[in-house]
Amino acid sequence: MQKGRSLAWMAAICDVLFALFGVSFFVARLVVFPRYCVYSYFTEYKEMFGTDHTLFWVFGGLLIVLQCLHLFWFSIIAKMVYIMFATDQCTEDLRSDDEEVVDEKGNVTSGREANTRAANTKASDKKTD
Repeated sequence: MQKGRSLAWMAAICDVLFALFGVSFFVARLVVFPRYCVYSYFTEYKEMFGTDHTLFWVFGGLLIVLQCLHLFWFSIIAKMVYIMFATDQCTEDLRSDDEEVVDEKGNVTSGREANTRAANTKASDKKTD
């Protein structure tokens, strides 16, 4: 009973820290980075170096791609935070897709089911030894 209580407050702390991580990710990657890095790159480059080089567009394109990745990652983080606080649990990894696994007998199962079965089989094998 005592151990369950200690784990409950640690889980609550983890949830709050993950939510703070989400807020800091939003501020750093979706507010500060575009405002100060991307914007200044596209506006101040010509003032500093005078001409457009091919590498200007290459690096500018890479900054835009990085910003798109930040948007994608934040959408995953926001979904996890929403699920965590709306349902009070976040049991699955939102990044992973379900993969189908075919076992020796030809049965098709999802990757998570196959992993669970394999873990249960290993645990039962250790108990019989």
